[in-house]
Amino acid sequence: MRRLATFYLDAFRGLPRAVWLACIVTLVNRAGTMVLPFLSLYLVEKLEFSATAAGWFLAAFGLGSVVGSHVGGILSERIGSRTVLILSLFGAGLAFLVLPLVQSAASIAALLFVIAAIGDSFRPAVMSYVADGTEPEGKTRALALLRLAVNVGMALGPAVGGLLAAIDYTWLFRVDGATCILAAAVGAFILPRTSGDPSAPVSFDQPTASPWRDGPFVLFLGLVLVTSCLFFQLLATVPVWLRQEAGLPEVRIGLFFAINALTVSLLEMPTVHFAERFRPLAVCGVGAALVGLGLGLMPLTGGHFGWIIATLMVWTLGEMLSAPFSNAVVAHRAPAGRSGRYMGAYGMMWALALLIGPVVGMATYETIGPDAFWTVVAILGAGLLLAYRLLASFWQRSPRPSAA
Repeated sequence: MRRLATFYLDAFRGLPRAVWLACIVTLVNRAGTMVLPFLSLYLVEKLEFSATAAGWFLAAFGLGSVVGSHVGGILSERIGSRTVLILSLFGAGLAFLVLPLVQSAASIAALLFVIAAIGDSFRPAVMSYVADGTEPEGKTRALALLRLAVNVGMALGPAVGGLLAAIDYTWLFRVDGATCILAAAVGAFILPRTSGDPSAPVSFDQPTASPWRDGPFVLFLGLVLVTSCLFFQLLATVPVWLRQEAGLPEVRIGLFFAINALTVSLLEMPTVHFAERFRPLAVCGVGAALVGLGLGLMPLTGGHFGWIIATLMVWTLGEMLSAPFSNAVVAHRAPAGRSGRYMGAYGMMWALALLIGPVVGMATYETIGPDAFWTVVAILGAGLLLAYRLLASFWQRSPRPSAA
């Protein structure tokens, strides 16, 4: 037990103070994330829009997320990742406070786009900040610690949001906006500048390395897009299957996702610490395969909750391997001082997957049926394992791009 405890604690040791402070800011922000889990209910039940209209509102949010991920990465290089993440939090907080004051469909769609564009510029900025402030050997664990802060915060926010929504939906916007502004204030007060964060704005004429001209990295982004589309079935087809095919009540469905968040919070850091000895791209492939396998096994559970949790553990292990190590691949691939654009391009793949994955997944699920759909998911996971291995061999022969 002592050796196990030492190994667990070693996963957290040696990370820079700036990384821990960035994680504190992220935790404050994510602990107040309570609008998004209840946004569709607010639109349908409170504002009485149709489900179809609510879907288009969410699409506007997703489009804003794509824009924010791209622009946030560029601005992180131009004016500094620390500045971008603080401005992003403050701007998103103000926008959340305004949202319940608008009623027309056009105004709501426009404001949701703005919220996502401003708010999701935080993601590449904070990832760039953490990557630039960490030595190469610690980047994987530093980015995993950032994910831990996100997961712990996201476990707290929606739970509190459910209580507030039962009182008045307006409180969701007030608290979410206030915590964004609070996180911005905390960040402005405690976050030091990192080596990749310029003290003065960089000239817009300065040549920079574009991730879209880095062939191996573009191939990697394609694999990330497919992997994240599989992962986002958790927001679309998985809840439908759990309710309609497995017959689980809403309370158990909520418990299903709570177990995932708790497992990631407790075990991701030591899992990453153990897997650091292997090639990151190979670990990404294993993680993607486990996500596909875990989801693909669900029809074999017979609807028994215990076996469903066993499949959850399989794809959760895949999540704990694929997400932090894909973050690390980006951090290591980006030229020195140019992590913003690379993190922005990476964030765009997740934003695109949020647009594509649920739509394609639900359409395919309805067309071919649940059992066939989960078989396809498992096959895609196995295909990703092979694709990541092929990319790993090509990656080694491709030089890291320079900053200019």
